[in-house]
Amino acid sequence: MASVNINVLRIPVSYSVWVEVPGSQLDHGAQKHYLKAITTYAIERYGMHIILSLHNLPGGINNRETGEAFGHNAWYGNQIYLDWSYRAFDAMLAWTQETGRLSSFTLSPINEPASEPTEFASAAGMTPSGIEWLQKYFNGCLERVARVDKRIPLMIQDTFQGESFWGPHFPNDANIVIDTHIYFFAPPNATAFNVPDAICKQVPAAVGDGRFPVFIGEYSVLSTWNNTFAGRKTLFDTWRYVSTTHMQGHAFWSWRFTTRSMVDGEGVLKDYWSYEDMVDASSITAETTSSYC
Repeated sequence: MASVNINVLRIPVSYSVWVEVPGSQLDHGAQKHYLKAITTYAIERYGMHIILSLHNLPGGINNRETGEAFGHNAWYGNQIYLDWSYRAFDAMLAWTQETGRLSSFTLSPINEPASEPTEFASAAGMTPSGIEWLQKYFNGCLERVARVDKRIPLMIQDTFQGESFWGPHFPNDANIVIDTHIYFFAPPNATAFNVPDAICKQVPAAVGDGRFPVFIGEYSVLSTWNNTFAGRKTLFDTWRYVSTTHMQGHAFWSWRFTTRSMVDGEGVLKDYWSYEDMVDASSITAETTSSYC
């Protein structure tokens, strides 16, 4: 990773790493041991910054496996699940304290929630009541961080609403980073040939009104149509250029991806979603040499 200048690791974790929720079928075991080994090595050897991202919460947040389990979306409006979510966040916060490296961590309390899961991955995926519940949770997490050290950033996943939507929900001095996810594998007209131009024109708009910093928390180089091996470097370099020039950086999804489903054009899914494979193929290099912008 360090050979291609990676300096941030975004690590998705389940609430089950931190708490054992009654009735949950998710494993609560030795994950913290391995997490400690990984983060300590990354921080001490390479000076990397770690984003710990709670990817699911008790009850489920989006009807998807990544939100707890398929068909689970009971978190919203449920005080018991909210209380367990706070316990998980408190445990994650305490664990970062125990590392003795608080300044090396950013904490993200939820990922891609959707109170209206039929509209997942769009702004319509969050209902007004869902936004209200989510705001309550965010406020509680901010209060917990402030009691420990308010210099620890809280990363707010924007639920596909954007920075301009969330900015007014927080005081100007809130230590938050807006996490936005942008993909081009679903738009009907997205091809490997026109996506670089779209990145240059559309992605900078994600900075919103500039009230809070914005980080591209997830993306890949897969397009809906006409994917090519040769085009991957231009796509990646364009993403890297835009996110580091206009924003606070980016995190690719993901380092290792093994699914071999066919795509339109050349190769299979992992050729466009696996950072590791693209490094091996020299589609990702230490220097940005092929940005379209």
